[in-house]
Amino acid sequence: MSEAEVHLQAAVLHVSSLDRAIDFYTELLGLEVARRTADAAVLATRSGTSTIAMRERHVQHVTDRTVQALVWRLPTIGLLDELEQRLSRLTSRSTRHVLTEDAITLLSAWDPEGQRLVFLHHDGDNDLPRDIPAEVFWY
Repeated sequence: MSEAEVHLQAAVLHVSSLDRAIDFYTELLGLEVARRTADAAVLATRSGTSTIAMRERHVQHVTDRTVQALVWRLPTIGLLDELEQRLSRLTSRSTRHVLTEDAITLLSAWDPEGQRLVFLHHDGDNDLPRDIPAEVFWY
């Protein structure tokens, strides 16, 4: 199997309110509902790339989740700034950290279900920083 054959298709989430989750992710990321049933939905970009699949199921404890965080890389600091403004309208739970040693800016937030979201911008030429910042693992 080559690198070109392996792509992350989607993240799968359990949510207590499908409508609330759809509203949050479509407003925050500009995703669209690609498929929907009574208890599940797939959100995708305009080009049709599936990014988030969700099913309505109440999660009683944060530890019931198997996903620590959903992480997106943004190509420009301007897009990160725009996303931070959208987050400020949607939730008061967001923090921004600048890791100067690798020129990384991290924006952490939580969706209405308490799922941690991390958006990062890296100024370097390499997609991967030298070290994995500890902030990625904070919950």
